[in-house]
Amino acid sequence: DLTPGNKSAFLLKLMGRAAILYLRYLKDLNRRTAAIERELQRSVKNNELVQLLAISSSLVFFTTSLRSDELVLEKLQKARIVRFKEDEAELLEDVATDFRQAIEMSNIYSDILAGMMDAYASVISNNLNIVMKRLTIISITLLFPTFIASLYGMNVHLPFMESSSVFYWILGSCGLSAVLSALLLRDKRVRSRKTLMAPAAGGIVLLANKSL
Repeated sequence: DLTPGNKSAFLLKLMGRAAILYLRYLKDLNRRTAAIERELQRSVKNNELVQLLAISSSLVFFTTSLRSDELVLEKLQKARIVRFKEDEAELLEDVATDFRQAIEMSNIYSDILAGMMDAYASVISNNLNIVMKRLTIISITLLFPTFIASLYGMNVHLPFMESSSVFYWILGSCGLSAVLSALLLRDKRVRSRKTLMAPAAGGIVLLANKSL
């Protein structure tokens, strides 16, 4: 009964409508988060991360507002100022349940979003480490050829400078040193991977023996 004189029913309908809208917008935020997650699986971009940050901020505001509304409902249930009928008391309990559900959903979505952003931050950091390792390998590989070329570029007397084939010797030495450096670094990377994988393999064998 939403007659002008029935203030309690109007208040409950208003709060119930607010709870429904909160739940609807929370589901919409969850759908947007899932869509952004699919985009990030293809390519990690700043735009998508900014959108996730905006959604995270929205969830914080949602949770704060929902808790305030829940507090209002608790006061209405305990207060003696507003007299609720039996059906209105049941409606009040239903509205309070909707608000608790919305708060729980908001907390769950916030936790999922926080974990997702931490995971993508780790992915970005890992990608940066991989790029830096590659750049370091390239720099070390080019170190010896650069040293040889710079040495013979100085205005000092060096062996074989008068030879007509010194250019080819320098070029071959640079190429050979670059290849040897690359092979040496590759061998070290393979050994380090085997060293890291050996304990894991041992653990797997141990678990298999225990299961048998």
